[in-house]
Amino acid sequence: MINVKKIIILLLIPSFLVACKNDTLDTSKLVVEEQKLTGDAPEGFEFPYISYIAPSLEAALEAIPFEVTLPNKLPFDAKPFKPMILRDWSKDGKQIEIELWTVSDSEEEIGNNTGTGKGFIINARNFEMNGPVQQGKEAVTITKNIKGMYDNSSVPSLSFEVDGIYYLISFSMGKMENSKKELLKIAKQMF
Repeated sequence: MINVKKIIILLLIPSFLVACKNDTLDTSKLVVEEQKLTGDAPEGFEFPYISYIAPSLEAALEAIPFEVTLPNKLPFDAKPFKPMILRDWSKDGKQIEIELWTVSDSEEEIGNNTGTGKGFIINARNFEMNGPVQQGKEAVTITKNIKGMYDNSSVPSLSFEVDGIYYLISFSMGKMENSKKELLKIAKQMF
């Protein structure tokens, strides 16, 4: 006779392992990126973070100590996301920032220098950064419980916080028609 309890436990173990995340950045599959100074940096200057390179999107998402849900629908056909930035701001694996980019799926849009290419960036971090207050941002409602700030500058963006993770999503390579509406639709796919 099959033991039902054993079957249930065996079925739950994989989902439990997937749900477990480290409290700190797992650098086992990452490579430290050499930081190069440009211009006149003062003697003894040190970058305020450690920057890493991930060999793949999967390795980057597995390394960070929080979950990032990628949108499954963008307002243009896009290539798969790639990790562009992975930074440890606390230098102890606790305050992590990741930036993921994607661009138009059409090679002719990207390489023809006509400005018709499209791009999308997700920046996520598990800590709040205090920066200068920017004028011209508009408070928006993403869902009943989640509010955000829309910036309609030359690079339209939407910032919001969900469960202690701070997001900034934006279109790159120029404005899109209905940028605000499109960013709100994308944000709703991320939680």
